[in-house]
Amino acid sequence: MVNVVVRHPEHEEARQFDASQEELKALKTVGNLVSLELRFANRTSQDVFATAVEFAKLVPAEKLTTFNQLRGRRKGYRPNAD
Repeated sequence: MVNVVVRHPEHEEARQFDASQEELKALKTVGNLVSLELRFANRTSQDVFATAVEFAKLVPAEKLTTFNQLRGRRKGYRPNAD
């Protein structure tokens, strides 16, 4: 049994259901995708997807490794700095 989490554009919140791996074999999937969460100044966000090849045209892999991770402070960030 597999727990499947669904994030669908027509639903604000994620949904979930259980399925067997056999049931999921019929689903045509797309691989090698990069998921991007766009966070806007007005505190809204949007999820978009691109192929890894298209994303690499914008951000090469060696550049991506230099970016901040989500956990912890950003490089050069100082709390209470003016």
